[in-house]
Amino acid sequence: MDLGGRAAVDAAFDALTVCFEHLLKLVEDRALDEFDNAGLVGFFQGFERFRNRLPLVDHQAIGAAGRRDLPGELCQANLTRLLAGMLRISPAEAARRVRAAEALAERVGMTGQPLGPVRPHLAAAQRDGEVSAEQVDIVASALSKVAGPGFDPADVEAGEQILAEYAAQLGPKDLARLAGRVVDGINPDGTLPDDRIKADRRHFSVRPTRDGGFAGEFRLTAEAGTKLQAVLGPLAKPKLNTRRPRTGSGWRSLMSGRRGSGCTTPSSRCVTGCCDRMRCRRPVAPRPR
Repeated sequence: MDLGGRAAVDAAFDALTVCFEHLLKLVEDRALDEFDNAGLVGFFQGFERFRNRLPLVDHQAIGAAGRRDLPGELCQANLTRLLAGMLRISPAEAARRVRAAEALAERVGMTGQPLGPVRPHLAAAQRDGEVSAEQVDIVASALSKVAGPGFDPADVEAGEQILAEYAAQLGPKDLARLAGRVVDGINPDGTLPDDRIKADRRHFSVRPTRDGGFAGEFRLTAEAGTKLQAVLGPLAKPKLNTRRPRTGSGWRSLMSGRRGSGCTTPSSRCVTGCCDRMRCRRPVAPRPR
């Protein structure tokens, strides 16, 4: 972003802050007491629509951070950890914001051409302030279960449109129930995907950690997972130490007996009467039957 763009953003943010401070001063002076019931309900709903639109700014800020690899520049593993530490929010809330930005923000193709959001109907509803951040997460998480290979994109888009329309009418609990029914309608049998689809979904990623170790995640086919388990299973087993520790009075007394001369506990089987079996090389008398 050039200097002019940055100055414009700073000016717009300052203006928004001033307007908010003015609104806050009015409501703190009990200006809302002059509203009738219908007017107060309208204020609640209007302010909620404004609140629902605030994540639109988050989406663009998260996209800008990803394009410049801000997590890597600040020694963070990913955007979720960056937001959690920078904004002092929980990792779950940070992950929700990242998921929403990935699903609802405008995209750019490999060659630089602009692309629409992954969930255009849901993005339009959020831009109008009709859906909350919680409702966006419910719909986006539900549709992610049927967004991979093996599912008809037209069915997924139709399901998204239904959920985006009903999100303006239903609360989170009822919306989650409806989202489950829509997902079941897209995949009514609930069957496992075939081998080709499993192969398309497989991935393996490993990254170094700050303590010198490695962390990662993977999804493998059944055949590859069995082979990997056969290789890593024996290496992952704990090593048991079967040697007795050379400490204690018993070991010291044994060592002192080996260093000494003469017998301390004569053996009935040793023909010489030597008790030091570790050093004795004399023939041993057979045990009487």
